[in-house]
Amino acid sequence: MTGAIHQLLSVFDESDAQGHMALLLRGIFSRWGYRSEIFAGITAPGSNTAALPATRLPGDDSPADLLLYHASINSDVGELFRSSAGKQVLIYHNITPAEYFLKYDLFTYLECLKGRRGLSGFIPTCDLALADSSFNAAELRSLGFPRVELLPFPLNETRLDGRADSSILRRYGKDNRANVLFVGRLAPNKKQEDILSVFYYFQVVFRPDARLILVGPDNVPNYTKFLKRRIQELGLRNVIITGKVTPEELRAYYRVADLFLCLSEHEGFCVPLLESFYYRIPVVAYAAGAVPETLGGAGVLLNEKNPLKIASLLNRILNDENLMTKLLATQKRRLDQIKKFNYEEHLQQCLRSLIP
Repeated sequence: MTGAIHQLLSVFDESDAQGHMALLLRGIFSRWGYRSEIFAGITAPGSNTAALPATRLPGDDSPADLLLYHASINSDVGELFRSSAGKQVLIYHNITPAEYFLKYDLFTYLECLKGRRGLSGFIPTCDLALADSSFNAAELRSLGFPRVELLPFPLNETRLDGRADSSILRRYGKDNRANVLFVGRLAPNKKQEDILSVFYYFQVVFRPDARLILVGPDNVPNYTKFLKRRIQELGLRNVIITGKVTPEELRAYYRVADLFLCLSEHEGFCVPLLESFYYRIPVVAYAAGAVPETLGGAGVLLNEKNPLKIASLLNRILNDENLMTKLLATQKRRLDQIKKFNYEEHLQQCLRSLIP
């Protein structure tokens, strides 16, 4: 088989969900017999798997070639996608509503604003749009994309099965404290400040020695400063803000967690929910964006944010063995359902009219 199926990203980071997906897709396309490379406007520091600079994207692509563009924020590389002579496939990971960043980061606010406004500019040349959730697909259809297919986010079990950082396991997994975990970049839409409010009641009323672990890169410095001020204002103890972590560190934080709490208000999919299922961590999550769809009836879905009630629920889950068993059973059923999904076969069906 000849031809090429390349991918284009604004930022390639092998430690985040988009990076994982790009690597998985490259492996699939290579197995299918296509030349396949990843091109990126920026490659994150510490990424060991080379992504080529976007400026090296071939300019002599054949009309039979495919270029997949992972859209998640405004970027100049979008113009490279639009001007490609080959067939164009947009993969939409959602763009966070800009207003979340207005108080904290004007640059990100503007980039999200331009990114959302510019999405419709891909419609005239885009042959296919892929969305990893029905939530994202509905947004694309509302903008007028004529052909939208659902391609749920893949669960990469191999990445989750690897070695865990032993120092973290020793430090946080041996003292019998309740470890509450959230995984996701520190960002205003993720609402880590709401997690802090819940943890305040959890620590004051129920578990004085509890620990909160917030895992994820802190790319919005003013929001991180706000969170640290909030921790001091509430007088919280044992709150760990990790910053960006290695895969080994991430596995360790999952393995020491007793509960996963997500109070995010905007999610296009939320991979850490499924990763928590995999590690058998009971999940409590706020019903926003694609979260209900991702949970698929598993875990506990919250329809309101009452910090004291949520703290009481967390304590009840830890104390009620029957409830814990039922929750983990619902999560296992959902995880089994996801594992049965043949991602590669479904991808081939989505692309069937575009590849020979």
